[in-house]
Amino acid sequence: MGSFTMGKFENRLLRGLAPSDLQRIRPSLEAIEFPPGLILNRANRPIDHVYFVEAGVVSLVVSLDDGAAVEAGMVGPEGLVGVHALLGVDSSPSEAMVQLEGRGWRISINALQAEMEHNPAFRHRALLYVYSQYARSMFLVTCSVRHSVKQRLARWLSCARDRIESDDIPLSQESLAMLLGCRRAGVTGVVAKLDADGLINHSTGRIGVIDRQGLRAAACSCYSAVSKEDERVRYMALARDIVR
Repeated sequence: MGSFTMGKFENRLLRGLAPSDLQRIRPSLEAIEFPPGLILNRANRPIDHVYFVEAGVVSLVVSLDDGAAVEAGMVGPEGLVGVHALLGVDSSPSEAMVQLEGRGWRISINALQAEMEHNPAFRHRALLYVYSQYARSMFLVTCSVRHSVKQRLARWLSCARDRIESDDIPLSQESLAMLLGCRRAGVTGVVAKLDADGLINHSTGRIGVIDRQGLRAAACSCYSAVSKEDERVRYMALARDIVR
C-alpha cells in the first residue's frame, strides 16, 4: 500500500472526472509506490488490475526470442497501464516496467469496467486514451525505421522530461540503449554529442536536461507530431465535457 493520500489527482484521466464520479471511484483506488524496475504487468499473462500513473514513467517493453527487449510505449501521468483490459483483452505481449520512479493508483479490472459502464463520459475519455496509445505506436514504428539514434534519443528524453516535469532523468545509458533497441556504444556516442552541444549533461546513471527547447529541436519530427495529436485528443475530451 502506498504512503501518499488522495488529494488533487495528477493523473489526467482521474482529474477529468466529475466530483460525484470521483467520490464513487475513490474507494476502489489503492495507492501504489512505483520504485524503478517494478513490474506492473507481465507479458502474455492475465491481469487483475490496471494502474493510473500519478508520477514517473512506465515503459511497455516487448521481449524477443533472442533475449533482446525494446520499448514499445511509454506511460506517464497522462494515462494508465493495462489499456488492453479496457477492450476486454486479458493479456498483452508487452511487459509494463517502471522506468522512472513515481507512484500511482491501482484498481481492479472489475471495478474499472463497472465505472465505464456506469459513466459514459469516463468511458469516452478512457477510449480516447486507448486511441492515443495506438497513435503513438504508429509514430514509434516510423521513428525506429526512419530516424537517427540522436533524433530518437532526443525524442525519448524530451518525452520523459515532459512526464516527470524534472530536468533530472535518473537513467543509465545501458537502459537507454535497451529502450531504443540500439547498441550501447551508439547511445554513448550520441549522449556525448548532446552533452558537447550543451543540451544535456550526463554522469553515471543520470541524464540532466540543460536546454529543453534545444533538445526538442534535436528530436525527430515524431515528438512534435505526437504532441499535436495528444492536444487534438485532449481537446476532444474537453469538448465532450463542455457538452455534458
